[in-house]
Amino acid sequence: MDYTIKCYYDKTLKMSVGKVAAQVGHAVAKVVECYGHMPPHKIIVLEANHGKFVKMCEDQTLESYIQYDLGLTEVEPSTPTVIAILEDI
Repeated sequence: MDYTIKCYYDKTLKMSVGKVAAQVGHAVAKVVECYGHMPPHKIIVLEANHGKFVKMCEDQTLESYIQYDLGLTEVEPSTPTVIAILEDI
């Protein structure tokens, strides 16, 4: 089965491109691990405003993984930075 992972990051956090890339990488690895899938057909990275990001994080119907930052560099500890969502194609 082919599937896509859509990763949304909270653009209001003003993370650098490298920080977003690292957080997306962590989230993709974890969502694949959590749901026992093979690597995805495609990974799409999208920005979201804070309100939309929070709503997606609260949606319990999504097959998803939320990446929380350790707070060592650009954002506060335990800040949700990326949500990776599995979608069938």
